[in-house]
Amino acid sequence: MLQLHDFQEFIEYARQAYDFGREEIEFLNLRRNGHEIERLVITFLDGRENRLPQMVRALLYITYRMRNNLMHGEKNILTIDTQNADFNLVNKLLAKILDLHKIFKSAD
Repeated sequence: MLQLHDFQEFIEYARQAYDFGREEIEFLNLRRNGHEIERLVITFLDGRENRLPQMVRALLYITYRMRNNLMHGEKNILTIDTQNADFNLVNKLLAKILDLHKIFKSAD
C-alpha cells in the first residue's frame, strides 16, 4: 500500500523546486506531452491534487521529464553541477518505487 510518508520528501521537494512558477514548469517541457499529464502535474504542484496515487504518478512524470532534460535536453555545461541534488533525488524516488514494486509483487 502506498503511504504518504514514503513520498513526503519528494512531494515537498517538487512543490518547492517548481513553486508553480512558469519558468520552472517550462523546464519540464509539459506542453509537448498532452493536456491530461500537464493538468495532473500542475494540479499536483499547486496543491490541488492530494490523492496519493495521482501525486506519485505526477512525481514519476516529473522524474521522467527531469531525467530526459538532464540527459538529452539543452543545458549549459558550466552549470550542470547545479543539477546534482535533482539527480540524486529522482534516483532515490525511482529506488523507492522499485522497492515498493518488489514488496507488492512478493505479496501476490
